[in-house]
Amino acid sequence: MAVFAVVAMMAYGGLSAVLDSRQHTDRASRSLNELQMAFTLLGRDFEQVVARPVRDQYGDPMAPLRFSPFSDQPRLELVRAGGAFGAQRVAWEIREDRLYRLTWTVLDGADPAEPQGVMPLLGEPSAEGDEPVQGVRAWTLRFHYLDETGQFAVAETWPLEINPLAPEALPRAVELTLERQDGQQLTRWFALP
Repeated sequence: MAVFAVVAMMAYGGLSAVLDSRQHTDRASRSLNELQMAFTLLGRDFEQVVARPVRDQYGDPMAPLRFSPFSDQPRLELVRAGGAFGAQRVAWEIREDRLYRLTWTVLDGADPAEPQGVMPLLGEPSAEGDEPVQGVRAWTLRFHYLDETGQFAVAETWPLEINPLAPEALPRAVELTLERQDGQQLTRWFALP
C-alpha cells in the first residue's frame, strides 16, 4: 500500500508538471498567433497604402498617411486600396494595453472618433476565459524617406512638419517597435509601394 501511495504521488507530480507545461505552451502559442495576425494585417495595410488624400468631417484635407507620437492618443491613420469604393480608411491605436485596428466605411467626412469597425488584435482574453495574452505597453514608429537631396532620412511623425514633401507623399518604409508588458521589444520593418 505504501509503495502504491509513493508511485501515485510521483505520477500526480509528473501529470501536474505536464499540465502546467501545456498551459504555458498554449498561452505562448496564442500570444504568437495574435502577434503574427497583427503584423500580417499591418503589413497588408502598408503594402496597399495609396497616396490619396482624404478630407476630415469639416472638409479640411489630410495626408493619406498620418502619425504623431505627441498626441494624447497616438494613432496611425492611412488610406489603403480595397473597401467598397476602391479605397478604405484604416487606423491603428493602442488603448488599455491592447492594439486595435479601426476601419471606416467612407473616406471623406468621417468622424475619427466613430469608426464602423473595431478589431482588437493583441491582449484580448480568449473565449475559454484564460488570462489575457500579453498586450502592448507602447509603440514607436519611424518613417524612412528620401529627402529633397535624395538621401535617406528618418522622421518620427508623418507627414513631415518641417520642409514638407507633397501632401500625398509617402515614406519608403516604416519601422515599428512594439513594447510588450514584460518589457520585450519587437521591431518590424514594412516597405511601402
